[in-house]
Amino acid sequence: MISEETLVGDPEKIRTISEVGDFLSRIISYERSCKYSAGVLLTQRRQFGPLYEIVSEQEAHKELKKSVRQDLPEFGIAYYPRTYFETLRQKLEGCDVMMPEPIRRRY
Repeated sequence: MISEETLVGDPEKIRTISEVGDFLSRIISYERSCKYSAGVLLTQRRQFGPLYEIVSEQEAHKELKKSVRQDLPEFGIAYYPRTYFETLRQKLEGCDVMMPEPIRRRY
């Protein structure tokens, strides 16, 4: 279910440590409430365009496995796990680390 607390911006447009901190705090808060690992799922909605939402890892993988059909109103495109944001924070702090790739849909 979509709520204001779970809606976020595009993770690939993060430029500051404070932005990463906001994403991480919201992800951690979501994990505490649902008791599962979480991250950000990019969902393509046919009528309204892309949506970035914090979801559990299980929900994300379910959405990424959905077949893309003409009659389906939305489907998952990419999943950014919590580790993506933790690594990005290290990168922005000046550490020499490799950025993980988001988990993307296979066509």
